[in-house]
Amino acid sequence: MRNFEINVLEQYWIDKIPNNVTDLCSHGLLSIKVNDVIITGEHDKDWTLSTAGLTLLRTLNNNFISENNHYPLIQHCGQLGMIGCPIHITWDVFHNEENVVLKNFEKLLTTNENDVISFKNLEITLPIIKYRREVVRFADSIKNFFIKAKKEILDNYTQNEYESFWNEFDRLLENNRKKLHHP
Repeated sequence: MRNFEINVLEQYWIDKIPNNVTDLCSHGLLSIKVNDVIITGEHDKDWTLSTAGLTLLRTLNNNFISENNHYPLIQHCGQLGMIGCPIHITWDVFHNEENVVLKNFEKLLTTNENDVISFKNLEITLPIIKYRREVVRFADSIKNFFIKAKKEILDNYTQNEYESFWNEFDRLLENNRKKLHHP
């Protein structure tokens, strides 16, 4: 079975208070499954979902090589600026004509790099349309969480960061949604 699945199991603000107006990133539990291998599930850490959505949307049009990037695809924490967290899940994404190759999956659940869980032999080639559909669906679930959220931003710098984040997120999401309907 050749399959890549990423699902939000639960999404919340960092303190799990439903009407938190100051947390600008959503957090939660993920399920990531590649073929029959579970990369993460309900028993792992929580992740910063909003930043994961943006980084994955970026991979729909560009290669992503983990070792060449300062930030992994999915971080435990990191805020709007994706400032980085050693706790992460990441993999490489290579575009090859109408396909995408996902490989070099790894997960680190502590701050000790010696604890990295490497999925060395795990590699999957998918039609780009299938990968795009999965990432867009994932990003939509994140976006829908924010639609009803009321946020209070106290300074101009943070306001600019928040707007910049969502402008890029929305642009990539919409562009890739269009590609699903008109490949």
